[in-house]
Amino acid sequence: MRRCSVWVVGLCAIATCVLNADAGAFVDPLSLPSAPTDNLIHSRLMAVASSDQGLVAVGPLGHILVSGKLGQDWTQAPSPLSTDLVAVRFVGERKVWAVGHDGVILHSEDAGKTWSRQLDGNQVLEILRGQLKRLAPSTDADAMRTKGELERAIADGAAKPFFDIAFLNEKEGFAVGPFNLAFHTVDGGQHWQSISELTENPEGLHLYGLAVVADKLWLVGERGLVRCWDSTTSRFQRINTPYQGSYFGIVGDRSTLVAFGMRGQAVRSTDAGRTWSLVDTGSQAAIAAGTEMSDGRIVLVTLAGEVLVSRNQGASFKVQHLLEPMPWFSVAQAGPDSVALVGASGVRVESLL
Repeated sequence: MRRCSVWVVGLCAIATCVLNADAGAFVDPLSLPSAPTDNLIHSRLMAVASSDQGLVAVGPLGHILVSGKLGQDWTQAPSPLSTDLVAVRFVGERKVWAVGHDGVILHSEDAGKTWSRQLDGNQVLEILRGQLKRLAPSTDADAMRTKGELERAIADGAAKPFFDIAFLNEKEGFAVGPFNLAFHTVDGGQHWQSISELTENPEGLHLYGLAVVADKLWLVGERGLVRCWDSTTSRFQRINTPYQGSYFGIVGDRSTLVAFGMRGQAVRSTDAGRTWSLVDTGSQAAIAAGTEMSDGRIVLVTLAGEVLVSRNQGASFKVQHLLEPMPWFSVAQAGPDSVALVGASGVRVESLL
C-alpha cells in the first residue's frame, strides 16, 4: 500500500486509543463521549471555522471548543465521541459540520454548542459494500478500477479518516479523505453515498481539501490534483495547474482563486480556474490552511508558524512574524482585523498588521 505524504502523517499522527481505567479493556472511541478537559485552549487543535455567530475549533479525542465571534472566551462543547477531529466548517450562520478519523462526520444546528453523529467508519463500510455490490456486474475499465479501490478500502476496515468537508448549500455536501475516499449528501447529511468514481482520480490519490468559492466546489489533493464540481454532469472536472506537488487547500472570491500546499507553493487563477500562475508566498514551509477576510485579504498559515498575508488578491504575500509562533494547522477570521489560529499548542487570536 502506498504511504501517506508527510502532511497526512502529520495530520493523522495522533492515534486514538482509549483504555478503561478500571477494567483495562479497550473502549471504542466511537462509543465513548469526549471527556471534559482543563486548559484545552492550550492543547493541540486541528481546525477552526467562524461565522457571525462565533467560532468553533476541533481537535484530538473529539475535543470541540466554541467561542464568541471575536474568539476571546472559549468553552468546551460536549462531543458524542472521542475520535480525533481534523476539520470543521460553518454553512450559514448556525449549521456546522466536523469530520475526522474513523470515518466520522458530526453536525451541529446551534453554532457548535451541541452535536450529533451523522456518519462513522462502520456505516462507511456498509455504504462501500453496497457500492461494490452494485458495481459487481460491470466489467469496463473504470468500473474495474473502482471495484479494486472499494475492495482495498473495505479491507482496511472502519478506521479510515475524512480530511475535509464542505457544503454548496445547507443540503448538498461533500467529504473527502485518503486514497480517493469521497462521499456526497443531498439531504443535509441524513444520508451519504460514495462518489469515488466521480473524482477523475484513477490513481487513487489522497484528497486533502475542499472549499466553496464563488458558489463552486473545489477539491485539491496530492500530486497536483485540482478538481471542480460540475453540477450539470454531477462529477468533478480535472483542472490543470503548473504545480505537481500536494495541495492542501484553496481560497478566493469571485475574481481570484489561490491553491496552496507543500514547500510554500501556491498558484493563482483570475479566470475561474482556466489558467494558473505560480505565486511567491515568501515561505518555504508547507502551507496548511487559508482563509479570505471580509475585506478581501487572503491569509495563509504554515507548519513553520508563519502567517502569510496578501492585500492584492493573492498576487503576492508578506510574512507576518509572531512573537510566539507554533505549527499552525488552521485559520479563520475572528474580527475585522484579527484571525483565530489553531495549532500544536492550542488556539490564539492575532491581529493582522
